[in-house]
Amino acid sequence: MRCPTRIIIKLEKTHVDELDFNGGKIWYDHTYRPEWNVFPYGEVVATPERDPDMGPGFFCNVKVRDKLYFNYGVVGDPVNDLGDGLWVVDYFQALAVVRDGKVIPVGEHILITVEKEKVENKYLVIPEVYGEKKMTRGTVYASNLKEIPVGAKVLFEERGMFENKIEGVDLYVMFNDNILGILT
Repeated sequence: MRCPTRIIIKLEKTHVDELDFNGGKIWYDHTYRPEWNVFPYGEVVATPERDPDMGPGFFCNVKVRDKLYFNYGVVGDPVNDLGDGLWVVDYFQALAVVRDGKVIPVGEHILITVEKEKVENKYLVIPEVYGEKKMTRGTVYASNLKEIPVGAKVLFEERGMFENKIEGVDLYVMFNDNILGILT
C-alpha cells in the first residue's frame, strides 16, 4: 500500500495512561496536556511515493519497519486513526526515523542539540529554573544535507524550532531553511 504523502504506522499505544508512583501505579488522565504524554513514535507499515505536485525537491527517506517519530498532533486528530492501531502520518508531520540504531531526519528536517547559556549575576540570586537560557545556536545531531554536516555548529531561527525527545535525546527539530549559518 502506498500513497503520495502519507505514511501508515502501527502504534502499540497512543498515550501514557498510568504512572509509577511510590512503588504503585496510578491512572493518568492523558486529556490534560496531551502533548506531554503522547507516544510520538510507531513502526512504519506503508510509505509514501513521490507526488508530482510536491515539486522536484520532494524526497522520501522513510522505509517500512523504520521506527518513525512524528508530531504529537497526529494522535490528537481522530481523522488519522484507521483503527486496529494503524495511524496516518502526513509526510510533513514525520520528524525522524530510527534505522539500524541511527537517527535520520525525515525529508527537509534537521536535528540540533541545543547549547544552553548559563545566566549568572554576582549580585542577584537566580533560581536554577531561570539559570539557563536557551540559545539559537547548537550542534547538528543529524542532517540530510552535506552542506550542513553532522557536528557543525549552527545558528538558527528561534521561530522554527520545537523540542522533541528522540531516542532519549532532547533535540530541536526544524527545517533546513531555519539554519541561518554555520559557525567556523
